Amino acid sequence: MKRELLDDFVIGSGSWGLTTYSGKKLYTADEKAWVVLLGLAGEQKKRNVVDWHVVKGSIRSFLREAGLSESGQYTQRFIESIQSMHGGVFRFEGKPKEREAGTKTKKQSLKERIEGWHLISSFSIDNNSNEFIIVLDRAFIETFISGFHMYARLDIKKFCKQMPTASALHRFFAGHTPGPDGCIRMNMFLVAKATNMLTDYPQDIDTWPSPYVKTQKKRTMLRALQRLIEDETFGPRTGIMNRPKGSDDMVVIDYEPLIKLSVATGKKRLPTK
Repeated sequence: MKRELLDDFVIGSGSWGLTTYSGKKLYTADEKAWVVLLGLAGEQKKRNVVDWHVVKGSIRSFLREAGLSESGQYTQRFIESIQSMHGGVFRFEGKPKEREAGTKTKKQSLKERIEGWHLISSFSIDNNSNEFIIVLDRAFIETFISGFHMYARLDIKKFCKQMPTASALHRFFAGHTPGPDGCIRMNMFLVAKATNMLTDYPQDIDTWPSPYVKTQKKRTMLRALQRLIEDETFGPRTGIMNRPKGSDDMVVIDYEPLIKLSVATGKKRLPTK
């Protein structure tokens, strides 16, 4: 598959500045591959492996870990994902901050000036045995993944099998904390934007482009949420609440299955606010 090339594509912004990406366009399948590798690296870190960010194995074992078919199609998709993630460059750049009158501006960033980061630093794949050695960007993980907390609550096998919108919602909400009732509530527009459902529109939009777009995205999101209830990623209280005209609809996520999973697997229980 020939991929679109992106140049300084803005993927995030904040008080610290901009996050941009340049390289081959990445898809949900690529993120799934990276999440599985990150999970394997996390297990190595727990065992106090010094080079925990170096993941070794076979494509067959990787697909088994992800709960995917050990077929040629998924093998080729894995290789394409690794190549694309290695070639892409993330740039984190702070906003200019004015000095006193008569002096030059100096850029400030999240911590230090950071640029030229990759999800994968280097890789080697044996075409005969399908054995691989993949070196994840350790500094990127330590700086931006916050000790694996962003992905710690994902059910990786479910995540890898889910359709794009469902897996994006799973990943996004797995990184949040529920309220005292075990649910989290968030405006539908913010969820749509955060899960890349509005990438055909300017990055700085802060409201729905049109009522038609809102209706279509709501339908897509409802179908995805229903699938997430059916596979028990989220609980039965999950859905979208209609709100009065002039207010955005509200996405409600029931975290009960994630809480049960945390207890059953010995992971740290989800905190409540």
